[in-house]
Amino acid sequence: MFDVDGLRIYENPMTTKSHVTDLHHLLVQTCLEFMKKHKLTDIEEVHFSADGLQDGLKYMEWTPGIDSSLDVIGYQKDKEDGYPQRCRIGFSM
Repeated sequence: MFDVDGLRIYENPMTTKSHVTDLHHLLVQTCLEFMKKHKLTDIEEVHFSADGLQDGLKYMEWTPGIDSSLDVIGYQKDKEDGYPQRCRIGFSM
């Protein structure tokens, strides 16, 4: 256990730093491969969140109890002044 801003944080005894690193690598690599395949050269950031995964893990499929969100952020040049403008597409399921 360790303390962050007055909150007690417990380390998960089953999930190692190596597991988290592997998952992180997989998510980033999947984003890069998807962007390359679909020629999405304007994407700069991807934010992903999912919770309620334990129920889905039981059935090995997306179940109604899983909440997720995805935000994709990119930049395009403004037509008037040429400066980059932030563009966002996001949704929750």
